[in-house]
Amino acid sequence: MDKFKGKEDPREHLRYFKYSCYIIANDEIIMLRIFHMNLVGQALDLYNNLLQHSIFSFEQLANQFLDHFGINIIKRDSIMDLSKLSQFDDKSISSYSLGVVISTTLLFCKFKGTLPLKMPYLKKRSLKR
Repeated sequence: MDKFKGKEDPREHLRYFKYSCYIIANDEIIMLRIFHMNLVGQALDLYNNLLQHSIFSFEQLANQFLDHFGINIIKRDSIMDLSKLSQFDDKSISSYSLGVVISTTLLFCKFKGTLPLKMPYLKKRSLKR
């Protein structure tokens, strides 16, 4: 497991750390005691600057960790993002519909962990983003 430096996604680090701990033992006290061993740089500084006896659970430590490094959280696309699509006044309904189809297809493929095999409605120039 790579040490967290403060520039990575903190949710991913916590998820991997918890998984690693659960393999050995599902013990919150152990998690609290070894969490600092996976930190370096500014992340370790944050941990070392916590007030003594101010953290009483791993959840509390994790929340403080996420609050501090939350700006580095990588936004993942979700099905809710499709509900935010809207048609601009200068776009035709067919252009808007094509955008919805493309977005839905790409989101579905991302969710399934696959790539679309054929997307005949895409023009070559639209793939060069």
